[in-house]
Amino acid sequence: MAPKANQLHGVEIHADSAVAAAATLGEAGLSSRIDVSDFFDVDTQHKYDVVLGNPPYVRYQNFSGRARARSQELALALGVRISGLASSWAAFVLHAADHLAPDGRLALVLPAELLSVGYASTVRAYLLRRFGAVRLIAFEERVFPGVLEDVVLLLAEGSGGADFFKLHQTRNVASLVKVESAKWVEHSPTEGAKWTPALVAQDAFATYKRVCGATFETLGDWGTTYLGAVTGNNRYFALTQTEAVEAGLASTDLLAISPPGSRHLRGFEFTKAAWEAEAKAG
Repeated sequence: MAPKANQLHGVEIHADSAVAAAATLGEAGLSSRIDVSDFFDVDTQHKYDVVLGNPPYVRYQNFSGRARARSQELALALGVRISGLASSWAAFVLHAADHLAPDGRLALVLPAELLSVGYASTVRAYLLRRFGAVRLIAFEERVFPGVLEDVVLLLAEGSGGADFFKLHQTRNVASLVKVESAKWVEHSPTEGAKWTPALVAQDAFATYKRVCGATFETLGDWGTTYLGAVTGNNRYFALTQTEAVEAGLASTDLLAISPPGSRHLRGFEFTKAAWEAEAKAG
């Protein structure tokens, strides 16, 4: 049986990758149309039954200019305000969902920070508002060899009003074959709250509260702790010496900062020699 014309519609910003994707699909007997375009320039007039994707994880300092402005514009049209600290994937989730028919299904590979970072709180709220069912699959092992990024699978479908999401933790990609018969944990987050508590066994929270109430005091009652350095200006970000050299930055464009932690502090002064030794080691 011949494949249906334009059975699949894809968007790829890199022309050679678009050609390769179409060829791969053709070899599998699937007809497709792969447009070479910025995803944020694709309108949502045509709705789809299923949207699949692995959006780019571009951090905010590199996600700038027209692409960022356009992504924020699209998010606002959906009633979602995205922080200036948001990585590119956050806007991709919203725009991908906007391509769906009311009862369509969404499946995305996303960084695990979806569960925890502050800038994703509006995205998390939107997912529960937009979809009737939201499921997440977390992995114990790294999914992409050589890539230092923990990921989750987002599976969402139906029309909105979900009071909770379901989460399943599995070992690796190979164990996904058993996912439908696996145990799913239901979690009902409060508005704006992190979704990471779903990763912890529910009875562990009861034990934690019982032990803390009887034995421990809050560290904040004794003092204030902080980690790292805050510049107050998002145009500045930390680089290693190697990264600075690769970027061709002059020493006049750089400002030395003390690394987080205290293992490098061995006396009353933190000298340039100590900083250089620490930078070399780290």
